Amino acid sequence: EIYSQGRRVNMSTSLVNIFQGSLAKYHNQSKTDIIQLQQKVGELGLLLKASANGDSDAINERLRYLETEIQAVADTQLMMELSNDQFKSGLKENHKNAQNEIKILKEELQAFEYEVLGIDHLKVAMGNQDIVLNNTVDKVNTFEIKLGDIQKTFTDFTVEVMSKIQWVPYNFSNSIFRNNCEGGKKYIRKSFLESSVIKFVGVQLCSNIRYKIFLAASKEGMFYDIGDKNGRGEDHCQFVGATVPDNTTKAYTVDKSFVFSSTEGYIRANWDEDLHVGKISFLQPTPAYYECGISIP
Repeated sequence: EIYSQGRRVNMSTSLVNIFQGSLAKYHNQSKTDIIQLQQKVGELGLLLKASANGDSDAINERLRYLETEIQAVADTQLMMELSNDQFKSGLKENHKNAQNEIKILKEELQAFEYEVLGIDHLKVAMGNQDIVLNNTVDKVNTFEIKLGDIQKTFTDFTVEVMSKIQWVPYNFSNSIFRNNCEGGKKYIRKSFLESSVIKFVGVQLCSNIRYKIFLAASKEGMFYDIGDKNGRGEDHCQFVGATVPDNTTKAYTVDKSFVFSSTEGYIRANWDEDLHVGKISFLQPTPAYYECGISIP
């Protein structure tokens, strides 16, 4: 554009020279023609000046645009340099933090290794303690076995000696056919009646005055129910020490509910009779409890 403007200026200068030459050549022309010519020259100068001014404004506008673009590029470069500096600073900070974390992890790992080493030592020590403890447990178990044997011997002695005159606590095995006193304390004593079948009487307490009576051939064997051929079991009170009353059905209270199932047990009909093994049933019932007027133990 600057080059075009120069050409226009040169062209304007040439035209002016031409007109000036023409003015000199036609100096003798009429004054009217000269005035008209001067007016045209003036108008042409004004046009050229306006054109030059227009081109100058465009050039200035373009220059301002270029300056703006250059400033934007400079600002962008400055921002990139600032971001680069911030990135480098952040990178250094992250590297520093990572180094600190690695140091902490190394310290924790070392502490953990010390703990593992301590646990290994503790395992060895506990292993030795386990051996001592196992030996102690074996000794305790051996002692408990011996103590159990002593207790059994003592119980057997107590039953053999004391059960002739009193009731002795003893956890015997018994029939579960009919028993309202399940869960109660158990006692036994030797039978004071002459019998070829039974040797021991066992009771399980509902209370001191209500209990279930069982009979057995030995204290280690099964204690069975007693069935009654004649009555509801009132004469069974004789096995716990009751005497024959004038009216046994009124003197002693027994469970009189009926059961239609059956089981094996000892059977008899009347007081003082011996017993035999038979079928306990609806026709030869056994009570679920007895109240014989005797307090046990």
